[in-house]
Amino acid sequence: MPELRQVHDMRSANGVEVASATESGTAESGTADSAGVAELRSEFCVDVRTETLREALNHIGTRAGWTLRRTVGPDTCLVIDEPKALIGHSIARSTILVVDPTPWGAHAGMKALASGTVSAVVSSERPTDLCEALRTVRAGWASVPLDVLEAASKMPDLTERQVAIVGAVISGQPTREIAKGLYLSDASIKRELATLFRSFGADNRLALAALGTSLGFRPRRVCP
Repeated sequence: MPELRQVHDMRSANGVEVASATESGTAESGTADSAGVAELRSEFCVDVRTETLREALNHIGTRAGWTLRRTVGPDTCLVIDEPKALIGHSIARSTILVVDPTPWGAHAGMKALASGTVSAVVSSERPTDLCEALRTVRAGWASVPLDVLEAASKMPDLTERQVAIVGAVISGQPTREIAKGLYLSDASIKRELATLFRSFGADNRLALAALGTSLGFRPRRVCP
């Protein structure tokens, strides 16, 4: 995940400015009105695996007047960057998933949204979009920025087996090891590879690995 910079800039690309709380307890805002400011003053919980992202979200939350929590209650908005973090947090009313700015990350976010696992998806390249996402989910709507939709549209439509094979190819596993790990024959893996070459527009395994990496796939060995 790329390092997040310039998180002090509270104005997002779509013109939304976060309300910042003052010491007197009032709020200063740009485009947000008083009702929007009150709506933003809510508790949220950050459960992310990337330290730079955590710092960015903490900074934005402080500026916006949100109260950061490490435990989740019924009215808490959970901000995560790993779907596994949802385990044990089923009581959260709404969840925002921060994804890698790649077709793979965006596609995973869209799947989570479609399944109802999360209420909104935000790209890690645009942490200030979290402000708009919080407003949207608190109003009862789902939220996906255009850049995430565009990235997800670049992702080939693959089966779970094909996804596993791409990860194995990127990790450098030979065909025989992949076949053994997936309990398939060498011939079956070769047929899947031929299909993947066509889907990705690749001529060989090296090209498939390079294209898969550019889309956000991660090296992942398959084991029996």
